[in-house]
Amino acid sequence: MTRNAYLWPVAVLITGAFVAIALLASPDGFAQVAPAGGDVAVCDVAQIFNQYDRANDLTDDFAKRRDAIVEEGKKRAGRIEALKEELSGYKPGEDDYEELVQEIQRQAIEAQAWQEYKLTIVGRDHHRLTTEMYEEILNMVETVAVEQGYKLVLFRETRDTTTENMNQLLAQMESRKVLYSSPSVDITQTVLARLNRQYKANRP
Repeated sequence: MTRNAYLWPVAVLITGAFVAIALLASPDGFAQVAPAGGDVAVCDVAQIFNQYDRANDLTDDFAKRRDAIVEEGKKRAGRIEALKEELSGYKPGEDDYEELVQEIQRQAIEAQAWQEYKLTIVGRDHHRLTTEMYEEILNMVETVAVEQGYKLVLFRETRDTTTENMNQLLAQMESRKVLYSSPSVDITQTVLARLNRQYKANRP
């Protein structure tokens, strides 16, 4: 699974309009400036998730954890296969045969339960940390918008009209929130740069 494919379900969860932002003084001392294109700005959150250093580091971490689960699963499966080969040396009905059958069943059940448990933990961590990043992005969008004097920030999707059929095309037309925006009101890169600087400064 590619990095973008791994992160894309996260972006799908946040395709709603962002947040109305009151025109207040900047909390970190930056002077408020008049927006060049009015009171409304746009931001591409999918792009931010794909280029945010913290998201990339977490993607690598989850890939390592997933690979470790797969590797351990292979080891457990190998032990079970070895027991099955050993079983061929006994005849059904013999005590050793029945004991080995029970051991194979026990290890198979334990292996499946272990894998499901580990994947559940990874899934929960993925959800929790992604939620934290989403909150970080929202907070940074608010900070940048207030500093630059915007009252409203809308989600801007990447312009890609590629679809496979009419249903997909109509769905895309209905869901698109921003049909056009001037580059002067796009705060995506500003938000992304601030997030990456903040993450780099706080990273152990």
